[in-house]
Amino acid sequence: MFLRSILLGGALGLLYDLLRAVRALGGQAWGCLLDGFFCLASLSLLFFFVMAGDGELRLFFLAGVLGGAVLFFCLLSRTLRPIWDFWLQIFLSPVRLAVGAGKKCCRTAKKLLIRGRSAVTMRAVQRYGKRNAPAEGDDGDGREEG
Repeated sequence: MFLRSILLGGALGLLYDLLRAVRALGGQAWGCLLDGFFCLASLSLLFFFVMAGDGELRLFFLAGVLGGAVLFFCLLSRTLRPIWDFWLQIFLSPVRLAVGAGKKCCRTAKKLLIRGRSAVTMRAVQRYGKRNAPAEGDDGDGREEG
């Protein structure tokens, strides 16, 4: 059981290392959400691990889990971190392309709206002129409504 608890600690270390790569994508709220997920996952795994045994929580289980996590971070974490970052970049490249295209579309739409507004304003000035703008009640043809 002690060796299994060491393996569980290594698996939890691996999960935390994977979440570390994802945590770098967002802000503080995203990090808190991922930390909460990790706590729930680790408590659930520890609960099922204890229930698979005798159903009694023993201190050497906790020592084994902690030791397995420490072993993972000392031996494998530094080696695997570039691999996680590489695969995260691969999976996120379509998202980044879509965000870039969306930003470009928004900029183009904004330019078109500004140009359209300017064109409408210029046509109105050409048609009515500043001095000859229609007065109230006048429809612009020189006759007053009556």
